[in-house]
Amino acid sequence: MRIELNDTKIRRFAFLYIALPLLVFLVGFLRWYYALASGAALVAAVALAWQPRPANRKKARARAITISLPGLLALLGVALLWCYLGGLNGLYYQSDDWVIRNPIFRDLITRRWPVVYGENGAALVYYIGFWLPAAAVGKITCLVTGSTAAGWLVGRQLLWLWAALGVFLAMLLLLLLTRADTARRKVVALLVFVFFSGLDIIGAACDGRWNRVFETTRLHLEWWSSTGLQFSSVTTCLFWVFNQSVIPWVVMLCFLQEPDPRNYLLLGLGCLCCGPFPFVGLVVCMAVRWFGWVLSAARGGAVRKALGRTASPANLLLLLGVAPFLAAYYLCNEALGLQTLLAGWPLYQLAAAYLLACLAGAAALAALAGVAALAARVETARWFRPLLCGAAALLALGIGVALWRAGDLTPEFLLFYLLEAGVYLLLLWRPCRKNPLFYTALFSLLLIPHFEIGSTGDFCMRASLPALFLLMVYTAQFLVAGVGRLRQARPGAKLRYAGLVCALCVGACTPLLEVYRGLYHVATEKTLLLAQDGVVSMGEYDVIGNFMSRDYLQQPFYTDLARPVGQYALRYLGGAYPAERQSRDGGTLSYRWSGQSLVLGLYNAGAAATVQFELTAEPLGVQALPYTLTFACQDAVENVTVTQPGQQITLPLPLAAGDNTLTITCNAAQVDAPGDPRSLYFTFSAPRLLAADGSVLAGTGRE
Repeated sequence: MRIELNDTKIRRFAFLYIALPLLVFLVGFLRWYYALASGAALVAAVALAWQPRPANRKKARARAITISLPGLLALLGVALLWCYLGGLNGLYYQSDDWVIRNPIFRDLITRRWPVVYGENGAALVYYIGFWLPAAAVGKITCLVTGSTAAGWLVGRQLLWLWAALGVFLAMLLLLLLTRADTARRKVVALLVFVFFSGLDIIGAACDGRWNRVFETTRLHLEWWSSTGLQFSSVTTCLFWVFNQSVIPWVVMLCFLQEPDPRNYLLLGLGCLCCGPFPFVGLVVCMAVRWFGWVLSAARGGAVRKALGRTASPANLLLLLGVAPFLAAYYLCNEALGLQTLLAGWPLYQLAAAYLLACLAGAAALAALAGVAALAARVETARWFRPLLCGAAALLALGIGVALWRAGDLTPEFLLFYLLEAGVYLLLLWRPCRKNPLFYTALFSLLLIPHFEIGSTGDFCMRASLPALFLLMVYTAQFLVAGVGRLRQARPGAKLRYAGLVCALCVGACTPLLEVYRGLYHVATEKTLLLAQDGVVSMGEYDVIGNFMSRDYLQQPFYTDLARPVGQYALRYLGGAYPAERQSRDGGTLSYRWSGQSLVLGLYNAGAAATVQFELTAEPLGVQALPYTLTFACQDAVENVTVTQPGQQITLPLPLAAGDNTLTITCNAAQVDAPGDPRSLYFTFSAPRLLAADGSVLAGTGRE
């Protein structure tokens, strides 16, 4: 049985796959009236994207390929196995990054949406889109069975199937794009997809980091460069950052087959929901391709028509009905540094700022369209091409000088660029020299490593994903096209073919080592169950940075757009000794500290009110009892005497609207032993705020 596949059929499934996380986010995180309106806009945009355009039906048939049912099932099996080896169902070895991935996914299953942490006064603000469909089913399982363990198990298995489905769609789209119409061509395309990587093994040898790379606790090639930079292979992305990779792969393959920009915003928002950093690389590619498309339209005098297609109904629906909510959510993330600026903004002010940004973007597109129209008029002049080449050369020279002056154009960086991308760029230049996206990849990969957002090198690794994926696609296209035709090819093409095959074989060491790492740990520890399950919730971490937002109750998204998450937040601010989590019992946290005082921040999103503050005081060294503790909040001061271990303290606190500070001071000055500088040593367990009826307003309990 043979099945015909064409891009119209596969695109429909791909658009559904891309849009589903967005839909779950809108329905699960927004207030019902916003969710209804934005969800309707998204569904309408997907329905418009589904409509086949008559002019492209013949092209779709021309690009169609056939595949047998066993071949299709084998393809699905490869996707399932590949994702299983990445640990996506929790029943196999998981890489180090899963120590963060698992708590985030578990919180999405077991906690209310939006996820907030009373224990550290923060909200989860992260690119969670990829997890949401599986997490929603896991959450429903928890509600039906009453068991978080059942929801966690079901959610994990669905995450594996969800990822495998995305990889399967990416494989089908790649086969269509490369026109792999024979079994041999299909195998070549899939081998390139799975094993594409930079030449990390050579880099590790040149940089002298063999010992570090092949430590049994590491077995990871891609941190070989002394520059601290990394361009990740396709398999590495799946094993470490699947949440930022799978949907961007599908988006990139759909983007490359889109004939015009009518659906660009659907693809862009689908990518943004799961990976803001890949979204940056995608936007650069879209901008270059859009300009080339407008330039082509300008040659026929159809600039207005081109702008009309850019402002398609689908794009406008998403721009006004979906993008504002996703942008408002991400702007709460502390890595961007804008949460303080936006704190306390009323909704109308945020909406006005967004509309102004949209108008500025529209003006920029109109200006670029004008440039394209002008270029179309003068490109026939003899001086135009030399001028264009000279401008490009000056731009490249200027970039090089700027990097050199900044100290970034070092021999180490040039070696990194050559081995991770330069080899492929040199080998693909001849067949791709007329493709603007090829030069987009070249310059993107040159510039991206010199920017940084957040506290780690994630921007370099993830914003480069679209450009690296383009190199993978162009490599696959060139190699697939040569299958069965290599004998008739010119000598230069044969050399390029051999060079790409050699580069892929050397680069394959990286994905093979990724697979070997899991096999090594399974063989060493004699079990498949090697999931990173040490930390239950992100609330157990003190990290905020890339994952959370402090003072979330002051952000417009949480005050006006999101489903209600509570009125109060409580968090540790400081003290003579940094708060350190020592134990977790029944969902509560303990803080150990020594010195004279402990400072807690209390945020009240409503009007001034009086609440009950509760905690358990546990002095270490009962011979030092009693202690006198002074609680100071606003103008209220109250003294409490601690006479026994584990004494529970409850006292009223008057909270003003907005930020409040509670300072707990110990008035005793006793030392435990001669020469010991400590004046006290306490554990304060389960600090929380209670309403008059005893219900928890904020604290360490699970919502």
